[in-house]
Amino acid sequence: MLLADIQRREVLEALPVVEGIDPSDAGEHSGYLRVGEWLALPVCQVMCRINGQIDLEILDESGASLGALCLTAKLIGKQPDTFTRWQYVAYLADVEALGAGQPHTFQKNYLILLDSYYSEYAKKYYVSAPVWGGFSHSPPPAPISQDRVSLTARAGIIFPTKFHDMAFSRYVSASNAFERFLRLYHTLELIFDYIVFKSIQKLNEDLEGYGKLSRSHGKSELERLRYILSEYCDDCEGIAARFVALANFEPIATAIFQTHTKDGNPLSDEGKWSAMVEACRAGQTTKADFKRFAISKDHEYETKIVGVAAYWIYRVRSSIAHSRVSEFLFLDADEQFIVDFAEGVLEEVVRQVFSSRKLLELTEE
Repeated sequence: MLLADIQRREVLEALPVVEGIDPSDAGEHSGYLRVGEWLALPVCQVMCRINGQIDLEILDESGASLGALCLTAKLIGKQPDTFTRWQYVAYLADVEALGAGQPHTFQKNYLILLDSYYSEYAKKYYVSAPVWGGFSHSPPPAPISQDRVSLTARAGIIFPTKFHDMAFSRYVSASNAFERFLRLYHTLELIFDYIVFKSIQKLNEDLEGYGKLSRSHGKSELERLRYILSEYCDDCEGIAARFVALANFEPIATAIFQTHTKDGNPLSDEGKWSAMVEACRAGQTTKADFKRFAISKDHEYETKIVGVAAYWIYRVRSSIAHSRVSEFLFLDADEQFIVDFAEGVLEEVVRQVFSSRKLLELTEE
């Protein structure tokens, strides 16, 4: 109920008293609805693993009861007089005046807190609730989306094992672009392991062949990623076309790829980086374009695209996965960079890898 509605005494007095909770006692405290000795604090996010009772009593470290986390978003079409006292306080905060007294479906979950404990809760527990309670009073960032008018179905995409199937399912269910990028990256990690496994199977007792295999696949994660792209991507111009969107995110791209540069950066030379940015601004990333912008010669084009794509994908992955000062630290506001640029590069690589003829042949051996 809007705080303004608690001034409408006729609405409150028409509601029943439930387990000692009298709506006519409604008031306001620190911007929240107060009913008698209870405050209703909206809960914006709850971990999916929290299940069981609708009312989860909250105790302080001495064992004293502070109130309850009410998972009221589970309650659908319930009559007000069937609620527990905590649920009824949540109901009074959730219901609109015009719907008061009618069967109600909750829009939110609530923390129902003793009014006398609010100051201590706000000081000690409010911000840290995600850690100790698995819920948060802060709303999640609004998801970033892309407008699309159609989707292109692509035949020939292979999931070699049930683990790849599960990995892609987790990717689709990700709640934001950062999580989605990591889950899609995991599919490439899985495919590398599958490639190594199938290659070892063919060696039998060929120890020399095993040594060559180890050397060719590289030791670092970036080397392994380059190997996958070089062996299982056959349309480098298709990957390079995804580079163009970088022009819309020059400051953040420069920070991630150049300011926080790491070993293996194929554009570590500032002249090459500037040339790449110019090519992206112009929307010109073909083999002929790269030659004209002096990024690479004709015979170097595929190697350059593989190197750049692998490095960029790896750097974005590292910046998301490792929150430390040596990495670029993403803010929620940077999600558009992932959606409109980085994710597109990774998606193109994944589509090519999982639909490659070479992978199909490997699965048939």
